[in-house]
Amino acid sequence: MMSPATVLVCGDRHRRDDAAALCAADRLGEVIPDDVVVRRVGQLGADDLVAASSTGRCVVIDAVRGIAPGTVVSMPLVDLQSRGPASASSHALPLPTVIALADALGADMELATFVGIGGEEFELGEGLSPRVEEALDAFVAAIAQSLFSQDGVPCA
Repeated sequence: MMSPATVLVCGDRHRRDDAAALCAADRLGEVIPDDVVVRRVGQLGADDLVAASSTGRCVVIDAVRGIAPGTVVSMPLVDLQSRGPASASSHALPLPTVIALADALGADMELATFVGIGGEEFELGEGLSPRVEEALDAFVAAIAQSLFSQDGVPCA
């Protein structure tokens, strides 16, 4: 039986706020069903999206630049191809390219969502900045919400 959803977690624990998605993933077990797969991918690749989209709903989480620190955003993943906040994680390819490549390889982007949190400090070091730390619960809640349909029933 396939899992109803996969969460792809981007980030680096050694780059301050870039670890926000990893910290959120550590808390997800408290708020999501046991059969949701949480994969820490670090750098998102097209193959990650292809594999995750085969399970149904796919949620990519990451820290982002270009929005106020601690602000949480959620949008269809395909919207990152043309607009949206810039991921703060270092990726082998830019996210729009990864998304386009995954789409070309057959990933079902229709059920893919991006949930990000604005970061403030991305230099080498550990620990989240105060504004990101304060918003972590809201980030976790937004991730959990993205896994459910509008009527509150888990998406399959």
